[in-house]
Amino acid sequence: MAKSAEILVYITADRERVVSGDPLTLFITDEAEVQRTLTDLGRALKADAVRLSNGDYILISG
Repeated sequence: MAKSAEILVYITADRERVVSGDPLTLFITDEAEVQRTLTDLGRALKADAVRLSNGDYILISG
């Protein structure tokens, strides 16, 4: 059976989209920091980064 995708991290620059709970949500406004964070966490979690149409990012596994 194939493993389903799971959202591990949600990264946004919009404070209104930050909610507590699962997945971890990070509020980062600096685009360079977003890119560094995506790279570092993506490697550490062996996850893929996806940019959403609203400009936010998710890291997903599976």
